[in-house]
Amino acid sequence: MGTVELETARLRLRRFQEEDLESCLVNWAADETVFRYISQEPRTRAEMEAFLAGAEEAYASPETCYWAIEEKEGRRVIGEIFVDDFSRRSGWCEVDYKLGSAFYLSVGVKENLTLYPMETWDKLRQRVSELSTTDMASMDLFFASAQLCETDKQWRFQVPSYLKDYAKIDRDVVITGNNDRAQIWSADNWKAKTQQQLNPETIANLMKNLGI
Repeated sequence: MGTVELETARLRLRRFQEEDLESCLVNWAADETVFRYISQEPRTRAEMEAFLAGAEEAYASPETCYWAIEEKEGRRVIGEIFVDDFSRRSGWCEVDYKLGSAFYLSVGVKENLTLYPMETWDKLRQRVSELSTTDMASMDLFFASAQLCETDKQWRFQVPSYLKDYAKIDRDVVITGNNDRAQIWSADNWKAKTQQQLNPETIANLMKNLGI
């Protein structure tokens, strides 16, 4: 079979290339959380360079089934998947995969912060790139405030001080889901929001405006 290219609506599984180095290191290969529960260690730059340099030779073998997981939108390599320990006798094999966990954190619109998964962030960037030059310039501060984040082994991540100040985060926070992203509120701001908006009249108007 070998490493034939495969596609889904969102992803492309293809062969690794030497130019994938930076994308691999940023999105998954050096991320400790990706390797948290497996025996392997995060890869260094030198290790990834050596791996990618030898990829073409490895793919010459029809028994090599080793794919880069690429997002079609943004063309980021977000992980890898490969077939291991294939048994011709039984037809069974092991499938190993790794996926990155990075995301962007930026200012929200209500003295809060918004957490964007990479796919959502790429869609936002694409929409902004289609704006006029003037409208695009209005997003300068938004993108300048954005921080690429990765979680540690306990799924914690650091919030820069300037984002804490913007959202008035001192100690306790509330994290809420909002469609394809999450929001981080100071406990006080969230309490004020719910006291103001969580009432039957507001909810009824919201449903009416949505046609529900």
